[in-house]
Amino acid sequence: MNDLRSVQAECANNNSSWTELLFGLLVSFVIIERLYMNVTITSGTYNNILSIVLTISLILFLFLNGRDSFSIEETKPFVLLIGFVILENALLINADINEIGRYVLDISLMWFALKIEFRNTWKIMYFIIIAGAVFTFVWPNYADGRITGFLTTSPTNFGLLETMAIGFLISSTREYKLKWPLILLALTEIYLTYSRSILLVAIALVLYKFISDNWQHKYLRYIMVPSLIILIALSAPTIISKVFSIRSDGNASTTTRVFLIQHLFGEFLHSTILAKMFGHGAGKSYLFIQELVGSKLPPHFDVLVWLYDCGIVGFGLVINMIVKATKMSKFVFPVSMLAVGIFHNLLFFPVGLMLLFLSWGTLLNE
Repeated sequence: MNDLRSVQAECANNNSSWTELLFGLLVSFVIIERLYMNVTITSGTYNNILSIVLTISLILFLFLNGRDSFSIEETKPFVLLIGFVILENALLINADINEIGRYVLDISLMWFALKIEFRNTWKIMYFIIIAGAVFTFVWPNYADGRITGFLTTSPTNFGLLETMAIGFLISSTREYKLKWPLILLALTEIYLTYSRSILLVAIALVLYKFISDNWQHKYLRYIMVPSLIILIALSAPTIISKVFSIRSDGNASTTTRVFLIQHLFGEFLHSTILAKMFGHGAGKSYLFIQELVGSKLPPHFDVLVWLYDCGIVGFGLVINMIVKATKMSKFVFPVSMLAVGIFHNLLFFPVGLMLLFLSWGTLLNE
């Protein structure tokens, strides 16, 4: 009897190793956009086919590793949100089936990525940093003079993935070899993207780790905390003034972020009470921007996209699902990434969205 159990356990371990390997290889391949995505396609452009592949791979990973059922209490927030999105759009005229699918897939990527127990997330993060270095220093690609790394045209999304790698490595309770040299390498790669907000978050995460690990040393505490406050106070006005002077003038460029956000937010405020509560429908924010500037552009503020498309109720259900699934444990790194990612179209970047929640799920299982 004991021999039979040993054989079963060994088979389960072998099966788990194979699924871990295959899933890791798939994710690693998908990360390197320049291997399969045409350079004329903008990085992060939403691809439902890619999202379907990632969602199916997450579900298969769960099933092959013995997780083929969930409790009603566990799945309720997920089912409620999916049901709301489908029902809301079913009641609307001219609902866009592709945009409905995009929301359903986004929600699925977040939830299933949190639920899988993937033991090799750290290897994915190492791969992001090392592959980023190769595509930055050996085989570089530029967009408007900014390095895009292994992505096709988006320096910001590349920096976002590098920051995720940093955030995961410093948030994990485990110690990894060469962690700090790789973090320094990742910071260099982020600097070369010239994305101020991403670089600030990456530096802030490193400083947070350093301060929290050395909080017991009062003299260091007295030096580091005031220094950090002074750094933020001195740098913030300059960064904000540059960002707004470049992007707020809608008369000069109708594709600027502040211009898009201002008009979309104004449209949301002037909506009916029903539309504010339940939304205009999946993808309607995208369509509004297209009608406004004559080009299909993401609004660059995912919170507003959720509010406009799904209403206050839909946005509340998203928050509810995340809070119930994570208990907001080990939240500093993921919430920091969400805070900056929502201004860089994380909702339209399925690989980044999945990796963020995969990382969070891994940290929760440590």
